[in-house]
Amino acid sequence: MKISKSLAWSLALALVMGLMLEACTHPPVQGLIRSQETMGPRPWESLFSATIKQDGSWVIAGNRGLILTSADHGETWHRRSIVDRDIYSLRFSPDEKQAWAVGEDGIIFFSGDGGNTWTRQDSKGHDRLLKVGIIDSQRAIAVGSEGSLLHTQDGGHTWVTKRFQDLTFFDVFVTSGGEGWTVGEFETILHTTDAGQTWQVQAGGNEKLFQLGPWFAVDFVSPQNGYVVGLNGMVDATNDGGQKWQSTKLPVDRAMYVTAEQSPQSLWMAGAEGTFIHAKLDQQSTTWPVINPTFNDIADVAIRGNDELAVGLNGTVVYSADGGAHWQSMSQKR
Repeated sequence: MKISKSLAWSLALALVMGLMLEACTHPPVQGLIRSQETMGPRPWESLFSATIKQDGSWVIAGNRGLILTSADHGETWHRRSIVDRDIYSLRFSPDEKQAWAVGEDGIIFFSGDGGNTWTRQDSKGHDRLLKVGIIDSQRAIAVGSEGSLLHTQDGGHTWVTKRFQDLTFFDVFVTSGGEGWTVGEFETILHTTDAGQTWQVQAGGNEKLFQLGPWFAVDFVSPQNGYVVGLNGMVDATNDGGQKWQSTKLPVDRAMYVTAEQSPQSLWMAGAEGTFIHAKLDQQSTTWPVINPTFNDIADVAIRGNDELAVGLNGTVVYSADGGAHWQSMSQKR
């Protein structure tokens, strides 16, 4: 199947994030919007980002600046909106004192108190920022449309933009040492060893190869072993830190939009039509059990211990307390 650059971007908009193109016409919001309610996710809302914090509480972000939190596994909710723009990714530093949220129109918000309050930082651009990866309290990387590769070394006071052609990058994975990978259109995989200051091509990177689809997500279960996922159940794997990538095929012909590591031997993938695949990894073989706890597209999965939380389109929130063996929908608890 040939996929043009414009079609690949359209697929990403429609399938990966459910973005609304008309959102670009929203009037700019200068101040901080706050509201507090007890209602949980609503069926018309798109939820793009999920986190399970160390204390077990949930943080979920979505369209129109929505941030939802729950301290009791979805029984009750706290709701607020921090900006009139979609938030596509919200991540915490390892100690959870700092957090960044990125999204539509180049927005970047920072919290220095674990997500209680948020202030806007200057990205110096308006490209969609689709994912943020946090290395430590001072260093983070954000990636998105038009080849955007942003990084900060000073807690977000200054964001520096690099560009790789005009490709869209959908995901970024970072380690505590500043090594990282980002993936995007035309099966592009870039690698950094200096927290995003410089990037090297490990695969793809040629926008003239229209037959190559996008990679939507990347995850490393160990320093050498990583996986990227994309359209039509396609997966590439590496066992040498990305020097070489080997192709394989999932048992379903569906796009996978997100990956989440459960352990060095266990990786979850999720995506179109609520499809979840539990990759059980060992040195001899890989098995791919498939489940469908929902019919809605999944945009993000968070894992902490045996707790697993997934969010997506149409207000979807599904939760497992036993490592993914059983799932329940939390979307009805409003």
